[in-house]
Amino acid sequence: MSDASPPPEKPRVPQPIALGGGWRFVHVILAVGFAGFGGYRAFVQGAPLTEPGVVVCALGAVWFGARAALSFMAKKP
Repeated sequence: MSDASPPPEKPRVPQPIALGGGWRFVHVILAVGFAGFGGYRAFVQGAPLTEPGVVVCALGAVWFGARAALSFMAKKP
């Protein structure tokens, strides 16, 4: 019999966290949040629709909504 010792264990290297499909849900949450806050500013607080805060929220909702829609329609290899 040989006195061969087992090979030494390699230390575990931490791997980066990969969200994968999680980014699409982040985009959906941001789109809903921007739309909700813009609606709150416009209809609850009575801000005019042309106020920069409402316009920026509307544009943010459109941007993140489009990003979410495109990520849901992306082809998977």
